[in-house]
Amino acid sequence: MKNSQKQVVKYTIIGISAVLLDLLVYYASSFPIKSLSVAKGLGFAAGSIYTFYLNKAWTWKDNEKTSATQLSRFFIIYGVSLLINIVVNQISIDLLPDHELYLKLLKPNKTEVFSFYAQVDKFIAFGFATVASAVWNFSGQKYWVFKNANKSA
Repeated sequence: MKNSQKQVVKYTIIGISAVLLDLLVYYASSFPIKSLSVAKGLGFAAGSIYTFYLNKAWTWKDNEKTSATQLSRFFIIYGVSLLINIVVNQISIDLLPDHELYLKLLKPNKTEVFSFYAQVDKFIAFGFATVASAVWNFSGQKYWVFKNANKSA
């Protein structure tokens, strides 16, 4: 497998786990906070910090001490990415129809064992926002933040 392909695979694995963290924080905080943009920002921030350290070590194999320049570049990339993420999320929520999903698991006597409720439009919007920011983040990390380290990764 080519070096770039390995980087994409590693970045994707880390990204999927970061997305799960992002989703957990976003969805859980959207109820008490009531602002989807603030909830999205919190989730995104948690995923970003997690992503920096794992990608630095594994995807880009950057063994150098983290520099102020590197952190600054990362946060510039992720600052722009945060804006992309929030805007795409909000536009998607505004354009998508409101759909809700209710699941109930019942015993044969109709006693409820488990129930689940989700606003489907939030999940779809989350997906669109995640893809848009992931493309930006990968490119920014590969060609600007970790440009020297990823030559040997």
